[in-house]
Amino acid sequence: MSKKANEITIIEIVRMKPVWESEEDAEKELHYYQITDALNRKWQTIGLNVSDAIQVFEHGNDDNWTRIIEPAPYNPNLTVNDLINMLNISPEAWRIRNDMQIILNTVERRNEYVNRIVNVNRESRFLLLHQMKDEYLQHDQLTDNTLCICTL
Repeated sequence: MSKKANEITIIEIVRMKPVWESEEDAEKELHYYQITDALNRKWQTIGLNVSDAIQVFEHGNDDNWTRIIEPAPYNPNLTVNDLINMLNISPEAWRIRNDMQIILNTVERRNEYVNRIVNVNRESRFLLLHQMKDEYLQHDQLTDNTLCICTL
């Protein structure tokens, strides 16, 4: 069984115009589909029918057949629990849940995470989360003076 690049819930899928017209068989016509995922991003993909479009979407972003056409809007009320639910992170995945609580500790970081993740799967969630942690530690370190004041 092949591994899915996108393991995120599809909220809405809409059939759009044909990729190209087919004079022979309308059932075998390839169409564009617009998908809204659980993070509220809009994607464009292709398929012969809805099931085919979902399979193409699950193979992930490739800029040819499947791509994000509209990023998620900024959500000033986005919580870590919202993200956990949107990303279908199971209760058994306590490590990533804890990491998310620590690394995504502001609404700005949570929204940045939503905007930076492209394909949603276990590995991508983990890699981006820890990349953001490394960036945060590199750019927002406490100075020695601030650290000394905080520990007094």
